[in-house]
Amino acid sequence: MRIQWVPAGTEAHPSSRIRVYRVNAALQGRAGIESVIGSEITRGADVCVLQKVVDAGIISRAREMSRVVLVDLDDPTKIKKYADSLKVADAVSTNNVGVVRGIERDFGLTAHIVPDCVDYVSSPMPLVNTSQKVAWFGSPAMLAGALPLLRKAREAGFDVTTIGKQFCTSEFRRVDWSLETFPSELRKCGTSLLSHRGYESRRKSPHRIVASIMIGVPAIMVGSQSAEFLEDASGARVSATDEGDAIGLLRRLQIPSERERQIGLCQKFAVDNLVPGVIAGRLLRVFEWVLAERG
Repeated sequence: MRIQWVPAGTEAHPSSRIRVYRVNAALQGRAGIESVIGSEITRGADVCVLQKVVDAGIISRAREMSRVVLVDLDDPTKIKKYADSLKVADAVSTNNVGVVRGIERDFGLTAHIVPDCVDYVSSPMPLVNTSQKVAWFGSPAMLAGALPLLRKAREAGFDVTTIGKQFCTSEFRRVDWSLETFPSELRKCGTSLLSHRGYESRRKSPHRIVASIMIGVPAIMVGSQSAEFLEDASGARVSATDEGDAIGLLRRLQIPSERERQIGLCQKFAVDNLVPGVIAGRLLRVFEWVLAERG
């Protein structure tokens, strides 16, 4: 099977990294699979995956030169933005139930749920030591909703660090984010404190909390249905209903046995279900199904 990936951004772009680049890397060396990334589409691809692509020329070439076209989307609020690619698609992959409903309702396409793969690392790292240092990382839009939470953590006696670009406020200590240094910088902190409150959709992917836990840093997420799902699936407490609940859980995660429990349960769930190799296998089954349907 020959697979052509056309990502929306570079490897520095989170959704492209976890939906395209890391999955493509996991496919390298698999028997019978040729998997490449690039916008220069050549004839002969069995599957062309368009990850949030809006360029009309790329969309046209994908349909002309590939047996099947699969569109990958992760935001239920922006489906119509990708209408041109959806009109030529044979199917859709997504990490979001909201996308499934919108696609089936508005475009009559089959949408397959494929979770985000683990970011940054492919195998679990050891649990870090207990520390009063708390880390936040995310996008500019997420930071606005997280500020009340981070201020409460500071008031409770925790030392808050933000890991990000220049958009991060000077209110807290800031460390520059880079793909190469993020895991080591995060491991200098004892816990990650994250929030989806006020940010787009509570169904936003839990990939950041999964990344932290796989890096060995216990994590808490406020205002996230996806974190609630992770909690139910793994059996570990990771989700907080509000800022006060989060600070209570943060204090609880200073207890070594609680830290070990969260990391152990969540890392097992991620290894079994979310590492790049597992997600690559899941996508291959989707590709095989779409190819069979196409005939």
